[in-house]
Amino acid sequence: MTSPTDQELASTFSRRIHAAAEQIEVSDSWSELSHRLPEPRRMRRPRPILIAAAVAALVVIIGVSFLNWPGGIERGQVAGPAPTAPIPGDASALNGRWIASWTRQELATSPLTGEGELNDGNWGTFTLTMSGGRGHESMWNSRATTEFDFTYRVDGDVLTLDRDNGEHFLMRWKLDGDQLILTRDDNLGEVPVAYVIKPFVR
Repeated sequence: MTSPTDQELASTFSRRIHAAAEQIEVSDSWSELSHRLPEPRRMRRPRPILIAAAVAALVVIIGVSFLNWPGGIERGQVAGPAPTAPIPGDASALNGRWIASWTRQELATSPLTGEGELNDGNWGTFTLTMSGGRGHESMWNSRATTEFDFTYRVDGDVLTLDRDNGEHFLMRWKLDGDQLILTRDDNLGEVPVAYVIKPFVR
């Protein structure tokens, strides 16, 4: 084995010097670059005003979803108070077909039946059809049928009824749900038992 010449030793030494210099340059470049990189920022806590804005936005989203949900309030619909009972004096509250029924036995035992009223014209199914100030009444049972046309008006809780045959009656009236209750008032005059013996149902 021969020993390396001086020229070969010099060439090898030169290559090692260059390699070491390149490593130093790379190391210096990386160190310089690392110093230039920005430090990581710390996470900031959300501000209270941002939290409030997020909550408000969530409420709006839930409200809009409710409007579109089946059974929710329709757009343009305004919630209002529940309907109240008709005010006495409003004749339109009497519009409709009102029916009451009772037997001859009930007529005979009622304290409202006056002298001469126990007859076949005062028991059975009594129907009042009323609309716009005009009406029709009919009484039907297995023995007799009677019918009259009439006009009517209201003044507060007083109902005035004028039959086409000339008979004239005044009585008190009120509504209780779907029931029409007519009652006598001695100060207003006489009223046939058929109007007051039972409540009418619409």
